[in-house]
Amino acid sequence: MRKTIMSLAGLGLLGAALIAPGPASASPLAYNRADIAPAVLHEGEVTEGQSYTGQDVTVSSSGTETYAYRADNGKYVAKPTTSINFASASLASASLKSRTYLGFGANLPYDDSVYAPSMDYGHNFSHTGANVSFGDSFQTYSENSPFLWSDGTNASFHFAISGDAKLPSVIADTIGTPLERTSNTQIFSVMSINIYKTGTLDLIRQMNEISSGPIDDATWAQYMALNQQVNDNQITRQYWYLGQPVGTFGDGSLISDDMGANLEHFVSLDDGPAVLDFAFTPGGDFDWDIQFNTTVRLDTALENTFVDFDFSHTIVTTYNAPDGATTYSASGLFPGTLALSSAPGSGVPEPASWLLMIAGIGLLGSAARKRDATPILA
Repeated sequence: MRKTIMSLAGLGLLGAALIAPGPASASPLAYNRADIAPAVLHEGEVTEGQSYTGQDVTVSSSGTETYAYRADNGKYVAKPTTSINFASASLASASLKSRTYLGFGANLPYDDSVYAPSMDYGHNFSHTGANVSFGDSFQTYSENSPFLWSDGTNASFHFAISGDAKLPSVIADTIGTPLERTSNTQIFSVMSINIYKTGTLDLIRQMNEISSGPIDDATWAQYMALNQQVNDNQITRQYWYLGQPVGTFGDGSLISDDMGANLEHFVSLDDGPAVLDFAFTPGGDFDWDIQFNTTVRLDTALENTFVDFDFSHTIVTTYNAPDGATTYSASGLFPGTLALSSAPGSGVPEPASWLLMIAGIGLLGSAARKRDATPILA
């Protein structure tokens, strides 16, 4: 019997090698992700979605409620609050869509019996936002051989951005004044692209899994270790503010100061759609992700005003490979790429080949069992 077990174990290892070629620690990965933080919450709303199978992801929310906010005099003020949130990611169409709307109505007389303040809404600001992103793993070939990335060989991403990020005058007029620094208003939309070493998107997936569960000291340490690996794997990155940012960072510095010191990061949408190009030299196969975040926080000193950052008309992405290169993607969906499973030397059999191999393995196992069952004659 020992010989039979050894034979079947060997067949098992062969099967494993066929199913999972290459190092398991650097599995190519692709994802779509969208999440929103509505200012107005309703029971049963979906606020987050993600997919590692290539499926498009869309989440949305809208509503109006009257909430009690803390006023400067230490008392409360009630006002109708409206938020509209939408976020959608699609690798198949290479598009990101997002909308973040937050509006205040007129202040109302405060009445404890009607507008009891809560821990969630007894604040001096209201906040809403949307985050949308996608990522993929690219491998590049020249005919049947891996592409040789020589020094200075660039690839690039092209972005066509259609959106509206205009501010009402009551907020725009505070830019550059002391009121901008002291107000609780914070408004910005920022898009970023990250180019990583291969295997990094799987590290990010692990981080997302940890963050979605309970966090203790051990899981936090694991999360931070993964975060360090992601940072170490970053080849290059770039970011852009879309429209005029307003307000301060957590350290009190103005967002507009960062934009002013780095004008290449500012994209005005006043004259309509914009286009961006980002060239980079990965030096080999790479992972990438593109993230778009919109945040709107309004000081409750405001009333009868709204901010609407509407990018639901789409940010469309195009990838441009080097001349003579063919790009294979883990998603198999990103425009201009082929499925990684069809790359030269991928070792992933076609379905018909799978059937033949499974049948062959079954016959070998059957033959091994029959040999073991043969009587031993004295």
